[in-house]
Amino acid sequence: MIIDNVDELNDQISKFLKFEKDLKDYLISYFKNKSISLEDRWITFERIGKILPIKTWYANLKELDDNNLEWYDDFGYDRYRTVEFLEVVQTIEENDNTDVDLNKLKEQILETGCFGFNHDW
Repeated sequence: MIIDNVDELNDQISKFLKFEKDLKDYLISYFKNKSISLEDRWITFERIGKILPIKTWYANLKELDDNNLEWYDDFGYDRYRTVEFLEVVQTIEENDNTDVDLNKLKEQILETGCFGFNHDW
């Protein structure tokens, strides 16, 4: 496809942005659909979750709070750092933290509809 004028380019950009928005909405619905196995949803999140937004505020994940895990003390995440949820799960797995129920944590992450957040406190 050769685009040789601005109107045609703007039309393609508009189509792409609509597709991207529709895909994000679809993914968020898919990730929250508990009739689909957590394993399948999590594999998809690992594959394409990066397309989801990064929240600009703190993400409260009950499973981490219940286990008294702190963003700085347990993960080394300084204030203003962008925290990606895949990295959080990976760190817990690598540290072999058996107190955290990873299935509960993954469900809570998928419920946020985001790929991560900016740690701002």
